[in-house]
Amino acid sequence: MKWWLPLAAMPLGAQGLYIIPASFSVTPGERVAVVFHNAARPEDVRDATLHSAGAAYNVTNLKTAEGGAVTGDASIRAEGTLILYAGAGGRASGKALLVSRRPGPAFNRRVGLPLEIVPERDPYTLKAEDPLPLLILLRGKPAACAARLKRLDAPHAAVDSRSDMAGRVQFRLAGTGKWLITAVARDGTSTSLTFEVP
Repeated sequence: MKWWLPLAAMPLGAQGLYIIPASFSVTPGERVAVVFHNAARPEDVRDATLHSAGAAYNVTNLKTAEGGAVTGDASIRAEGTLILYAGAGGRASGKALLVSRRPGPAFNRRVGLPLEIVPERDPYTLKAEDPLPLLILLRGKPAACAARLKRLDAPHAAVDSRSDMAGRVQFRLAGTGKWLITAVARDGTSTSLTFEVP
C-alpha cells in the first residue's frame, strides 16, 4: 500500500494546526482577532507572527477561548498580501494569507516552517475555477506529501491529491469562499494554508 493512501480517510485539516482570522480582508490600523484551531493552550502556539512585505510583527494576547481554541490579536500595519503563521509543537504549523487593501508581493514568502505550503500564485488575484499551483517544502526542500483542499463552509467536500517529487501540486478552486489546504509529510509533520477567494 502506498504511504499516502490512509490519509484519504484522515481529516487532514482537523488533525493539525490551522489559522482563521476574523476577516481575511483587512486594512492598516485594524486589529484582527485570530483563532488557532487544534491548539488547546496558548503555550501550544509558537512564534505566531504576521509578515508584510517589509516587516514582521508578533501576534499578541494569546489566550484560550470558549470552546478550547487559542485566540490572539494581529495588528495590521501594512498594505498588500500578508502572511500570518505559527507553529504548534515540532511537527504542526499553519499559515493564513490576508489581504490588506490590495494584493502584494509577499504572498510566496517562505517563512521557514518545518513543513510549508508556498502558493505560486497569489490567491487574492484568482477567480473561481482558476488553478492554484503550490510548492510544498519539508525543512526547506521540495517534498512529496499528501495534500487536501476543502472549503471551510463545506468541510465534508474535499479534494485529495499529493505533491510530486519536486514538491508541486495544483488545485482548482471551485467557487468563492474561505479555503483550507492541508499537507502531511511521510514522517507525520503537518501544515496548513488558509485564505479567501472573494
